[in-house]
Amino acid sequence: MQMTAWHVALLVFLLSPWIIAIFRTKPAALCLAALAVAALPPAIAHFRFITAVLALVIVIKTLQAAAGHEKPQGYFDFVMFLVMPVVASWDAPKRTDVARATRSALLGIVQIVAGTLISRATVELKEWQVAYVVLFQIELYLIAAGAFNFFVAPIALRGISYMDPFRSPFFARSPGEFWSQRWNTWVSHLLYRYVFLPIGGIRNPVRGVFASFAVSGLVHEAVFGFVAGHLTGWMMMYFLTQASLVLLTSNIRVFRRLTRRMPSVCWVLTMMIMLATGSMFVHGVDLALAKDTAPN
Repeated sequence: MQMTAWHVALLVFLLSPWIIAIFRTKPAALCLAALAVAALPPAIAHFRFITAVLALVIVIKTLQAAAGHEKPQGYFDFVMFLVMPVVASWDAPKRTDVARATRSALLGIVQIVAGTLISRATVELKEWQVAYVVLFQIELYLIAAGAFNFFVAPIALRGISYMDPFRSPFFARSPGEFWSQRWNTWVSHLLYRYVFLPIGGIRNPVRGVFASFAVSGLVHEAVFGFVAGHLTGWMMMYFLTQASLVLLTSNIRVFRRLTRRMPSVCWVLTMMIMLATGSMFVHGVDLALAKDTAPN
């Protein structure tokens, strides 16, 4: 599939904040990162998703650095800061942690291998919708968490303290715990800091939660729209549904009581809810990939 006007417009939009960041911070790493992303051939199907995700990460990172919200020390730290989506204490005293780096890298390898093996079963079971939806979500988690764990290992070797990218999300006992504490801690941190708090989420949690999930939905629509060449709408529907689930379960007194008294029951209910509603996300990904792999 060739580049369309949609691809060009979105790519320009993603790259435009670099101009501001470069003029405000002027580190050489920004220029190198821009060249690295630009070198990815967006017209080749397998690189469009990587281009969109990497561009988003670097845009967010450069704007954080330009605003002085993050302060990596030195050139090498700044390069790691740019490309690694992780919550880290870049300006704190460093203490090398070889054991953590080793565990992180090994765990990442195991997760990637397991996710790859499950992906083969996922393809074969596509006709069995329930099994396909469940396995696809497990595969997505394993590959994403594995890649994160493997690539953040150098941060531990560098001696920088950081939060684990994923914190066993499938052990969550409520949708709120799943999203705020366990799934993709870097994204949760960003949404809390730059969406939930500024919009007054502490005084009005309903508004803050819906705004945070809506922003996440827009970003996912943009990334997968870049791959598919059109918006699917399923990502936004999925994340707004998750916002509703977070608010409902956190405000239902019976569910909160169950969380304390019968955590295993809440875990089962949470996993059933998350995997069932995840069918919307899976459908959106399928639409994007189907469009992406269509013949020219």
